[in-house]
Amino acid sequence: MDLAQERLKKLRFCRSGSDSRSRLFGTLRSRLVGLSAAAMLVVFVLLNLTMGVLLRGYLVDEIDSRLLTSFPVQSARHQPTERFGPPDFIAARQPPDSLGAITVNGTVVQAGIYDRTGNLRTLSDPDVVAVAAAGPTERPSTLRLAAGSYRYISKRLPGDGSTAILGYSLEPVDNVIRQLTILGAVLSIGALLVAVPALYVLSGLALRSLERLTSFAKSITKSDLNERPFTIEPPRTSPRDSTEVVALSRATGDMIRNVAQSLAARERKEEQLRRFISDASHELRTPLAVIQGYAEMAGQFAHAAPQIAPLLTEINSGTERLAGLVSSMLTLARADAAENMRQESLDLVALLEERIFRAIEQHPTHSWSLTPVDDPVPFIGDLGQLTLAFDAVIDNAAQHSGSSSAIHAEATTLPDQVELSIADNGPGIPDELGEKVFEPFVTGETSRARAKSGTGLGLPIARAIFQAHHGSLTMSSRPGCTSFTIRLPLER
Repeated sequence: MDLAQERLKKLRFCRSGSDSRSRLFGTLRSRLVGLSAAAMLVVFVLLNLTMGVLLRGYLVDEIDSRLLTSFPVQSARHQPTERFGPPDFIAARQPPDSLGAITVNGTVVQAGIYDRTGNLRTLSDPDVVAVAAAGPTERPSTLRLAAGSYRYISKRLPGDGSTAILGYSLEPVDNVIRQLTILGAVLSIGALLVAVPALYVLSGLALRSLERLTSFAKSITKSDLNERPFTIEPPRTSPRDSTEVVALSRATGDMIRNVAQSLAARERKEEQLRRFISDASHELRTPLAVIQGYAEMAGQFAHAAPQIAPLLTEINSGTERLAGLVSSMLTLARADAAENMRQESLDLVALLEERIFRAIEQHPTHSWSLTPVDDPVPFIGDLGQLTLAFDAVIDNAAQHSGSSSAIHAEATTLPDQVELSIADNGPGIPDELGEKVFEPFVTGETSRARAKSGTGLGLPIARAIFQAHHGSLTMSSRPGCTSFTIRLPLER
């Protein structure tokens, strides 16, 4: 045992980094609320923009109407000899924030803006240039100055060829649009603050049927499909459920009933096969014992006929192999049916260590390593069958990974189960085999440094025993890493 302890090196292989995937999306409920809120926000923005455009167009049309109706009277008051004459040099009772100008041959001779107090303000030089560039137009247009934007019209006056320009400020329109935009934004935010919680509550009520389906699916996941008979009630629907939810519930119920019927049919076939294997094994034991007995008896007289000695050796070897096969078939049938299982208290980690030490003695050319847990892992089960299952998995790794491969065993305790893994760095299992290695009589014909040909019953027996103990045996393989993982519940 000391030599075995020395060979327990801390080798590390068959490790892969865990993929950390961030949740790009939340729950369906959150996505529905988010999409609805986003759609509402888009509608509010478009509504505010549309109202702003329409209102601005209406207010500008009002200013244009005032310009068109007032200009004939206003232009008649022009006195070309005056320069910046009285406040109404362009328009009688000219409103505040209005623009007036007189141009002669493209030169501004009079120009000013009446402010809100009724005082005339002169234009800056850039604005004078902009006014001079504004050509005659009898249709209202927009003139943008440093002093602000104006809707204006211009008209040639009779007599001296001068042009009168009158413009009304667009600042009141901009103020109204600005206030409307602010009010729309406040109302939109308020509506969203009210709508989002309401949508969250309403979506929860709408998705309650899907939550029932989710709970139903989870109950199937937690169910033991190996239990017989397998029965589970399909989800029930409510009169308030939508047509789609009702259809989904019915389809799910039909699927479950179909699965249950298929499992029941498979179970009947498997039960028939187990009975056949069990009965055949029992029936074969007696003639095999007779053949083996007579062969041993004949061997006692082999010295009288030396030529038959090799034949008797082959007979003994064949009958021993056939007897082992029959015994394995009987063990598989009993393990699959969970028959004659004893309930004993044992330590899974101690059992794993014991079987690893046995394997070290039987396969000394391998490099062995073991990573146990510090505390014992108590378990209630059949010690004999679990020993047979552990040996099958460990021997499979030793026999098919190469004579000098490294084999690592590890025990990990999880909240509700213990995980035991046996890994080797051999050539791996061919992809075409995969899960077929757990089927009876399947052997790796092309692989894994095949030194010995087995019956193909070791791994099926091991899986059947672990499943009978409410556990599982799974496999993952790639070149340089083949791992068998055993999971057993901590509480039964």
